[in-house]
Amino acid sequence: MNPHAAVYGAPALYELAFSYRDFARECAFLRDVYRRRRGRDPRSFLEIAAGPACHALEMAAAGMRAAALDLAPEMAAYATTRAAERGLTLPYLVSDMTSFEMADAFDMAASMLCSATYLLTDDAFLAHLERVHAAVAEDGMFVLELPHPSRHDMTRSTWTMRAETGELDVTWLEEDTPDPRTVRARARLAYRPLDGGPPQVVEDETSLRRYAAADVEALVTRSGRFTLDGLFGALDERVALDAGSAWRMLVVLQKR
Repeated sequence: MNPHAAVYGAPALYELAFSYRDFARECAFLRDVYRRRRGRDPRSFLEIAAGPACHALEMAAAGMRAAALDLAPEMAAYATTRAAERGLTLPYLVSDMTSFEMADAFDMAASMLCSATYLLTDDAFLAHLERVHAAVAEDGMFVLELPHPSRHDMTRSTWTMRAETGELDVTWLEEDTPDPRTVRARARLAYRPLDGGPPQVVEDETSLRRYAAADVEALVTRSGRFTLDGLFGALDERVALDAGSAWRMLVVLQKR
């Protein structure tokens, strides 16, 4: 089952909800991560659990061979259209991130916007690493963006985004469950057109896993497919995981 199926079935609203992110800057960060370790820019990029594939599209616009995968066919269709509008080529695979197979290998793969939190079990995370390992080149690299293990108040839970045609109120709340490793996430997107048309409301809920740094380190070691090259507290390698400004957990893995 696709988690948050209703939300991910509304790709235009989802894209607007997270359009406050600076995707060009984030892609520059990803390229810098690779360049500092390999001495050259990556030539190919795979975005995993990509949604509207904003990172993959930016990488393609920068001249890289880019591809995306996600479980939601609505996201694939939307991103493919967006690529065509920009004159870009973006192969998009509709598949589960624990069982996908790519025809080509990539210098770099990334799972952004905390998509790996949908991997609720150790076995699912290990299966994911296995498939990513097969998808990246021999000197390949994998970057995951995860929530900060302890600073959950550092991320937004409600916000409003404005477009030329309307406004979108976003609610993205996480509630504790009896299992301390999982939370229940409730999402609501409420769009109000400026032309007076009927509002569009999409909402659903799903379970997410909270990964501690020790969880990630243990699973990477258990997998044996990657080495852990770095844990950072932001999309900035200068920010340590325990720094006061840390708000994310960025994991850099190198293929073995």
